Amino acid sequence: MAKVGRNQPCPCGSGQKYKKCCLHADTARGSVASQQAQLEESLAREEGPQASGMPGAYVIAKMFERSEIFATMKKKDPASARLFWTTQRIAGLETSDITTRLERLGVDASAEAFVELAEHRTSAWDLSDVWRERAGQRLDRHDNDFLGFAACELWKRYCPERPSVEMLDDWMQEGYELLEQGSRAEAMERWLRVWDVIASRLEPEMRTLQSASSVFEGSQCLFNWVQDVMLHLAEGASPGWPHEERAVAFYQAVVAQFTDEELNVRVQASTMLAEFYANVGRGEDSERVLLEHIEAYPHRAAGYVCLARNLAYSDGANTPAPELRRALAVLETAAAYPVENGDDYDLQLFLEHTRERLSKIDTGEAEA
Repeated sequence: MAKVGRNQPCPCGSGQKYKKCCLHADTARGSVASQQAQLEESLAREEGPQASGMPGAYVIAKMFERSEIFATMKKKDPASARLFWTTQRIAGLETSDITTRLERLGVDASAEAFVELAEHRTSAWDLSDVWRERAGQRLDRHDNDFLGFAACELWKRYCPERPSVEMLDDWMQEGYELLEQGSRAEAMERWLRVWDVIASRLEPEMRTLQSASSVFEGSQCLFNWVQDVMLHLAEGASPGWPHEERAVAFYQAVVAQFTDEELNVRVQASTMLAEFYANVGRGEDSERVLLEHIEAYPHRAAGYVCLARNLAYSDGANTPAPELRRALAVLETAAAYPVENGDDYDLQLFLEHTRERLSKIDTGEAEA
């Protein structure tokens, strides 16, 4: 389309000059398109979701929906903003309203047809690509967005028992938001729900988190998210913590599934499981896991230090001498081995501090 001058008649046929009619709306739409292009370009440069297909298309659409430029557009040019489809707008529609619009675009959106298309897919946005191919007409950007968001929403309604990748991404992000609000237990419930689905789709040959990215790619890199889950589960655990066995199953699955993963991840998984056990009051299980860890990785400091810490502070500052001596023996074993990364865990400093505590008990300086 040729560029329209500010003082030329508006192409919409209103009879007004372009600057007095549609210029502002077209400029806003151009800014939105520019930002979406920038989002696509930045995502394409980063590790993680790509800017074409799923998950990139859905991630970009969600980023735009939450962007500052769209928020500004809704305030300054609500008429233009209403042209854009969002997840919230689609979610507010009745199923019949969604399917009627889809039918006008040449899509068979019946529940039966949808379930058939979804059967061998996990991404709703990928399913919408089939609709685009079948539409048999040129679609504008808003219709394209509608197809994607409609597929995501109808998946929730037609196939809730088999969550789409987009649903997993939403739950994952809800977990992060709940953490920011201080609702750790609720956040972990969301994340364990995500993991249950991901775990059910893993194949035996997926021995690294990178190879498992074919099961899930979204706003958050799977590698980083799994480490976040390991950390927050352990830190937030306490006696009576809900979903305890599901959390244990998560740690055990990470260790068992990703056997070719880099060493630091495997070390973190087993030590975090031990910390989780300790925090929920299962001290014997915690010690068992750490002893198994030391046997498997005798050259790494993590297992020794975690076990010694649990023993040395089993009763806070008033830990009895026998437990302190056990802790000291563990640390001395690590120092004598010697482990290769003791400095990362302040092994020598911990050893000296434990000796001082024992010395005070032996000389009667410690409190009864």
